[in-house]
Order: sequence, then structure tokens, then C-alpha cells
Amino acid sequence: MLKSRGLALNLSKTAIYDSKEAYYHFQIEENKYLDSLENVNKSDPNYNKITTELKKNFKNHFKDQLPKYWDKIAKRYITAFGKMGSLKLLTEIPKVYLNYPGLRPNLLIYLSKIGYKKQTAEKVVEILLEIDVFDDISLYQISELITTWEVLLGDN
Repeated sequence: MLKSRGLALNLSKTAIYDSKEAYYHFQIEENKYLDSLENVNKSDPNYNKITTELKKNFKNHFKDQLPKYWDKIAKRYITAFGKMGSLKLLTEIPKVYLNYPGLRPNLLIYLSKIGYKKQTAEKVVEILLEIDVFDDISLYQISELITTWEVLLGDN
């Protein structure tokens, strides 16, 4: 059909999956789970339980990085933490930031949404102490984050 319209698949970019492979690579269950969290906020009576489960699932997500769209789901997890205003991702920030460069922009957006707190500043310092001094783009992005944080007197 494509050839009749003057088109062809680029076989190096095209993957055709059976239903089992598609379910695995598109991570259908994790997408459904993350979709179920769309309207959760701090006023939810189960907020603490939900964010604890979110962190557990986020950490488990890193055990199998073979699915083609693994990084997209990891970014969705980070976004979910930010939307919920949860600080529970902070413990993972330095390790994830340093080991997964593709997730860095999302982690910085998360830190921006959480805003300045003593805890967030400490995590940024941890990253700065470990990051390669020649990683100009990361240093610039972290500097931008720090300069956009609103620091109020008495912030902890």
C-alpha cells in the first residue's frame, strides 16, 4: 500500500511487534498505572501511600531498561512526582541525574516545580560535587535552575 503511494518504510527505523512485544515495549501496564495518578494531589487522603508506591514502582522501573520506550516511562514517573509535589523522588535525584543523562531535563523540571528547600539545594550540591567539570550544558542548566528558584527568608 505504501509503495503504491510512493512511500517506503525505513527498515532501520521501523519495528513491527506482535501483541506481546508491543505490550512489553510500550509498557502498557506502567502507562495505565501512571494514567491512574493524573488527579492525585496533596489533599488526597491516601497521598502518602500513593507517593510511597510511586517511588517503589519508579525504582523497580530501573531494573529492566530493555523496553524500547523505557525512557519515556521514566520521564512520566518524574513528571508524576512533580505534579503531586512529592519530595520522595529527592533521594534518587543525584544517582539518576548522574547515570541517566537523557532524564536530566525532566529532573531539573521536577526540582523547579518542587522549588527551593534545604533538601533540594542539598541534592543539587551532591550533583555538582560529582558531575564532570567539562559537562558545560549540565552546569549551565543547573545554574539556570538555581537562579530561577525563589528563596524566601526562613526557607528550610
